[in-house]
Amino acid sequence: MKAEQIKRMRKASGFRSAEAFAHAIDMQPTTIKRWESGELQPSRSGRIILRLFEKHGPDIFYALKPQSSEAKKLPKIFTHLAEEGCFK
Repeated sequence: MKAEQIKRMRKASGFRSAEAFAHAIDMQPTTIKRWESGELQPSRSGRIILRLFEKHGPDIFYALKPQSSEAKKLPKIFTHLAEEGCFK
């Protein structure tokens, strides 16, 4: 996904800032800003997270967001589920 696509998707979803978008998908704001500027390309897990967001919106992240330190495992969980074909 290209930088402009990421920014357009964020704005179309109602997130006015990279910080708010980052919080919704459990990423660091600096990562989102680098993706949107083209300075950094999303990793494999980042691309999966962006595709999930594009397909299902922020609600899937709110529903799956653990209420503990388990939140750090979300990218690995999404990667595993995508590899199993759960999001086709």
